[in-house]
Amino acid sequence: MKKTTIRNCLKFPNCIIEDVQLTYSAKAVAVTLYAHRNMFNYCRLGLMKLARYSGCSIATVRKALVQLAERGYITTYRNYAWCTKRSRLIFRKDAIICNISTHADFTFIPRKVLHLHLRKSSFATYLYICRAAGNKGRAFPSLRQISETLVMGTATVCRALQELSDALLIHREHCVKQNGSHACNSYFMLRRAECAVSEASQGEVRPSAPTALVKPVRVVRLVLSTVRQQRNTCAYQLSFSGFSIPIDETNCNPIPP
Repeated sequence: MKKTTIRNCLKFPNCIIEDVQLTYSAKAVAVTLYAHRNMFNYCRLGLMKLARYSGCSIATVRKALVQLAERGYITTYRNYAWCTKRSRLIFRKDAIICNISTHADFTFIPRKVLHLHLRKSSFATYLYICRAAGNKGRAFPSLRQISETLVMGTATVCRALQELSDALLIHREHCVKQNGSHACNSYFMLRRAECAVSEASQGEVRPSAPTALVKPVRVVRLVLSTVRQQRNTCAYQLSFSGFSIPIDETNCNPIPP
């Protein structure tokens, strides 16, 4: 079996993402713990660093740690060391153990999300979309499904999706059926597109084709799709009312047939 590795990502258990009894801040603190653990699942960050890395206050981090410990996701041990100068035991940093294994039933979460300091509702929504997308990099849950799974209002979900789109973490595509009715939106993980574009940029650059003169027609919709050519590239496709023209994303020129 071939082993796949994804750079700049961390493994996060799906049970924490799907747990509705956890607050959004507790999930953010849990992601921070799993991002800074060692090979023995130990995390030795203090409250100040946990608060700075997770974008929460120290009081919120304390409540999140208590909630995670009650749910059985972490175990906190108090460390003491002998001080020869004071001739007594002194307190050191707590050792937090992540109890949930990530050998199976996990989701890859990009580490760059930790540095953006999103709102906690947007962070929880992004975790759910990553869980639904999986390895394909595309998810299509409805707004009602997201709100019911995360116990979140529909307006809060819409604000979270807009914030994620502005942060260039996802691409939201409005899908329309053939009969004109609206379907569930599709959400593309932009880290997949960035990897494909970076791999394509390392190869040979194809000469751009001359711009074709076409009659002005009405544009029906704009579809984001992955076109498999000589190399894996991410391109846009304009669907017109009679034919379609694929357009290269790098130089915005039509791709020759």
